[in-house]
Amino acid sequence: MPIPLRISLIAFVVFIWLSGCNSTDPVSTEDAKGDTTAVDSVATVEGIDSLRIAYHLFYTNDSVRKKWSSQFSMEEFNIIAGINRIDVARLSNLDSLVVPDTFLSDWLLYAPFPQRLEVADSLHFLLLVSYPIQAFAAYQQGELKRWGPVCMGKKATPTPTGFFHTNWKSKRQISTENPDWILPWYFNLVNATGVSLHQFDLPGYPASHSCIRLRMEDAQWIYEQARQWRLSADQNQVL
Repeated sequence: MPIPLRISLIAFVVFIWLSGCNSTDPVSTEDAKGDTTAVDSVATVEGIDSLRIAYHLFYTNDSVRKKWSSQFSMEEFNIIAGINRIDVARLSNLDSLVVPDTFLSDWLLYAPFPQRLEVADSLHFLLLVSYPIQAFAAYQQGELKRWGPVCMGKKATPTPTGFFHTNWKSKRQISTENPDWILPWYFNLVNATGVSLHQFDLPGYPASHSCIRLRMEDAQWIYEQARQWRLSADQNQVL
């Protein structure tokens, strides 16, 4: 069926894009800290001469964590947490981490999505969420505006894939799975089942009950940017 281009759209995809990004001034460039056990990938940042961001895999232990606590700033910890798709408070729970050797002031430079998506030029707002990457990318008129880590559905309760609209939203929603779970910055995607975008814990792997968990700042940004449905006067029909 035809897709209304002016309505906010959600697409769940199963591919990985790696791309260069725009330039920015680095906050700091440091040697990787800890024992490097593997190099995951190297990304070249366009516009910054000879700058390549290498991603290293480290095994962690108590001594390494203690050393890192005095060497990384909170901004750098936020970058590390985002790259590992986990909350900052949970970093110490991991036995290994992927860490970049370069820290930049622009989080968009770490995006595993293209800076421009020409197919989305005519769309007011397009949100891509990838199962393999466990991350989202938000585009406005085809330009990448934001990206961040997510936690999608676990094997027993997978997040449905396909093409969806942002339906309705609530600043604070109580979970239908457990009334003790409060879901801030909630945006519904599947009205019949309650699948939605909202803030909740990011453990570093798919663990949700079908919803898409986000960091607080990302959930609030999507809540404010995306458009919700318009209903008829009797509230029974989506216009």
